[in-house]
Amino acid sequence: MMIQNTTLQTPDFSNIVPLLPLRGVILMPRTLLPVPILDTAQAAMIMACLQVDQKKIGLVQPISMLFEGQVLAPLFSTGCLGEIVEFGRTEENSLVVILKGICRFNIVEELPPENGCRQARVSYDAYPADLIEQSDFTIDRARLLRSLKSYLLANDVGADWEALEKASNDQLLNVLSVACPFEVREKQALLESRNPQEQSRVMTALMEMAVLDHQTRNETCH
Repeated sequence: MMIQNTTLQTPDFSNIVPLLPLRGVILMPRTLLPVPILDTAQAAMIMACLQVDQKKIGLVQPISMLFEGQVLAPLFSTGCLGEIVEFGRTEENSLVVILKGICRFNIVEELPPENGCRQARVSYDAYPADLIEQSDFTIDRARLLRSLKSYLLANDVGADWEALEKASNDQLLNVLSVACPFEVREKQALLESRNPQEQSRVMTALMEMAVLDHQTRNETCH
């Protein structure tokens, strides 16, 4: 794999981050993600981050939404640090925060909640390349786009195909990982991909299996 501007940066942000658990949602480096704020605890966490000018939150998926008494839902061990780039209300008067993905992390240990918000000590060591845009790497782009076209058609989802074709491999993989309606564990597999080639292979396989499943259901119904 060839990478332009290959000097890897050392993260200069904190290794203790507030956590925003959201099931079925992932954030990838260099992508923008609007996140609706659904409860007062989430809103308080966002406001606290803005007040101390930290502006960074770790987005992570719960493994399960089930709670046992006062035990918080367990989390997947990998998430992504996001920077708050906008926070406000929509035209429908709903709160929303827009996060920009920075770097994936592994949770080292979850710490006691602070001000009602979950937090953890994290390590960025497994994903140093997240801090640069990998502008020169190869994937089977033709197969990925063919699979994507069939996947969107099967799910009756529209897309700006011209923009997708113009996107770099880096943009294409990360935006699709965030935007496509994959299952929780499927999204987590994309998030935990060790490199772009693995991410591309996983995504292509997920879309091809989804299309095959759709075709099988249609044949069964007929």
